[in-house]
Amino acid sequence: MKTISVVGIELCPPGKRFMITMVASFVAMAGQFLMPGLAALCRDWQVLQALIICPFLLMLLYWS
Repeated sequence: MKTISVVGIELCPPGKRFMITMVASFVAMAGQFLMPGLAALCRDWQVLQALIICPFLLMLLYWS
């Protein structure tokens, strides 16, 4: 995950790097706080895995 964020920061304009880094850090922190609650609600690791993969599949559809 760190390598992806470094590449993303390098691709944005130099004047916006701090803002992009802060937004990415807040999104990562929010995900870390929400994950235990999501895992408690799912109670089954297959359902949790499907919920985690769904946003990535949507991003792949958007990419094409």
